[in-house]
Amino acid sequence: MQLLLRGQGQKLVLTAQGQHFYEGAKKLLSAAEELAGDSLEMSLQVRGHLEVGCFVTAAPLVMPRLIAHFIALHPAVEVSIRELEQSDLLSGLEAGRFPVAILYDEEIPESLVVRTLRPYKPHVLLPANSPLAESEVLSLETLASEPLVLFDIDPSGRYFLELFRRRGLSPKVRFRATSFETVRGLVGSGLGYSLLITQPAGTVTYDGREIMCKSLGDDVPPSSLIIARSSNSKLPKVAKLFWDVCLDYFAAGRCSA
Repeated sequence: MQLLLRGQGQKLVLTAQGQHFYEGAKKLLSAAEELAGDSLEMSLQVRGHLEVGCFVTAAPLVMPRLIAHFIALHPAVEVSIRELEQSDLLSGLEAGRFPVAILYDEEIPESLVVRTLRPYKPHVLLPANSPLAESEVLSLETLASEPLVLFDIDPSGRYFLELFRRRGLSPKVRFRATSFETVRGLVGSGLGYSLLITQPAGTVTYDGREIMCKSLGDDVPPSSLIIARSSNSKLPKVAKLFWDVCLDYFAAGRCSA
C-alpha cells in the first residue's frame, strides 16, 4: 500500500490510501490513550471497607442518598451502616469500633471532633382529626395540657422534656415509646400528640392511619445533626473521604430530610 508520494520540491504528501490510514491511526492512538488513562484512574481509586455509625431515626432519611452519592464518587469502597442509639454511637467512636458517625449534637464529649451538618427544629405530630390540626403553629403552652406520646430514646426524650421545663411547664406524658414508628402509630390512633425532629416524607403510619406535622411556634433551640470522629486517632483514608463528601453534601443542600 503506497502511503506517500514525493511531490514538487521533494515534499512528501499523503496518497488517498495514506490519508485514510492516517485517520484510522489517529483514532487508534486516541483510544489507546483513553484506555491508558482509564487504567491509571482505576489503579488510583481508593479501595477498602468503611463502617459508618448513624443515629437510628436519622439513618433512614439521611443515609440512603448520602451513601449512594459517596459510592458514585468512590465505587471501589465498600460501606457498612451501623444504626445505633446515641450512647452506643459515642462509645463506638471512642473505642474505635467505627471511625465516623452521624448523630445529634446532644451531650457530646470533648474527646470528639464534630462538624455541624444541619440544624433541625422540632415539629408537632398530630392525628389528622385532632382539633389542634386547625392551627398552623402550636405553642408549648397549648400542648402542655394535652396527652403527650414521648419519643423516649436518649437524647431525644430528655431534649423534648427540657423544652417544656425551660418554660416552667410540665407536659402530660401518656405514653413512652423507643420506636419512632410506634410513636407515629400511637399518635395516628388519636392517643396524643408528639414532638419529633425527624420528619419522613409520608403522612401515613404503618397501620394506615393519617397523621400531620405542624410547626412549633416557640423560639426553641434546634437540635443539630453532626458528623463526629475521635480526636485520639487519625482517620483512615476512606473515612477521611467520607467525612469530606458528607460535609460537601450537606453544604450543597442535597439532603432534604
